[in-house]
Amino acid sequence: MFGVRIRVRLPDDWTSELGQYDIWGDVYTATLHDRRYTALYRFHGPNIDKAVALAKSADYFESVEVVDRGPTTSTEHAMVLAFAQFPEPTPYTIMLENDYMPLDPTILRNGYEFFDLFVQSRERLVDLIDRLEAVGSVGIERVVNDIETVFNPSPVTWGALEELLTDRQREVITVADDLGYFDVPREATLSDVAAVVGIEKSTAGEHLRRGSVISRKFSGA
Repeated sequence: MFGVRIRVRLPDDWTSELGQYDIWGDVYTATLHDRRYTALYRFHGPNIDKAVALAKSADYFESVEVVDRGPTTSTEHAMVLAFAQFPEPTPYTIMLENDYMPLDPTILRNGYEFFDLFVQSRERLVDLIDRLEAVGSVGIERVVNDIETVFNPSPVTWGALEELLTDRQREVITVADDLGYFDVPREATLSDVAAVVGIEKSTAGEHLRRGSVISRKFSGA
């Protein structure tokens, strides 16, 4: 058994439009029974109303309600409770109905849904990819040979983490994220991050390490 992170983009779905408005978030928790779906979403970004409007535009949602809302340091966040009846398969229903084990939360970022899950074999992973490609475009972000959970702060958690970071640490982490430094495979080097911020490579590395320490302490990892 091993861990894998998969990204899925659904054409013509509201989730694929979130990235256009600099909105990201996650499915904090969800239940599914006979394709009846209940989920608590967390949105983070400068245009929460647009995120809610996009969710409401989906035909399968029967109800979309903001249950909590507030600002963070530089933007705002909201928790949204949604009820749906899925007439067609979705990535989440495909995983559960075929005995895969997705972990909470499901990340929504840049128009993709990101799923962390445990898979029993390579054959099972290939089978899952084949099934998911029937509903959207699919990519593998990473494969971990040992069973582990990777701390990936949720959007709301990142809002709280911002309170603990210095302005410079926040700037370096934001630039690194924008350049793809945290992507797998990595799309930017530490030198690239340092050049954009205008600091030495060693200094950029120190800011990223300190930000990582804060993240691990916050997560309890």
